[in-house]
Amino acid sequence: MTTLRSQRRGDPFDRGFTLGNEWTGTDFEEMWFTLRATMPTSDSAANDDDAVAQATLGGGSITVTGAAGRVLLPSSSTRTWPGAKRLYWDLQGRPTGDTNVYTIDSGDVLVAADVTRSQ
Repeated sequence: MTTLRSQRRGDPFDRGFTLGNEWTGTDFEEMWFTLRATMPTSDSAANDDDAVAQATLGGGSITVTGAAGRVLLPSSSTRTWPGAKRLYWDLQGRPTGDTNVYTIDSGDVLVAADVTRSQ
């Protein structure tokens, strides 16, 4: 589990990652980043409808060049995140032609409330 540096609500979220297992971005058909206010128990969440934020490889918020990847969410997205709260995230992917989903990384991040309200 990776604890990310503190994230200020209202600032762009920019998280780099490196794929393991000699994978590259072209090996993946799908990739998802999900951020939640609470860590669900295995039976408590049937879907991701209650996620604070989500990003996908096909949606442009996740990019991968070779084995180096990036999750980038704009400030307009993070502005609605709960402030002064620890959030939980994971990054998962499904390789092309594979039915298995692999967790690439996961962890938590402390979101600090923003002071300015006139944005």
